[in-house]
Amino acid sequence: MHQRVLGLTNAGVAVDKRGYIVVDDQLRTRVPGISALGDCNGKGAFTPTAFNDSEIVGANLPHNDPRKISDGIMTYAQYIDPPLGPAG
Repeated sequence: MHQRVLGLTNAGVAVDKRGYIVVDDQLRTRVPGISALGDCNGKGAFTPTAFNDSEIVGANLPHNDPRKISDGIMTYAQYIDPPLGPAG
């Protein structure tokens, strides 16, 4: 439904079976000039993930810095007492 409201199909933006916008490793859609950041791309619905997405797109667009999602270190946190947050 969201793709109809946003007009994604009219713009040529692909959406997967769950409704997320399909992106490559640099968060680009198949339409030149359109990227998808944050929880709309299905890569993680967390503030730090969205912030990292903005850093990737912000580096790629004006500076042609080839940052990618796959360059990042997979991390997670469990909000328990005591906190747990392994990386690697």
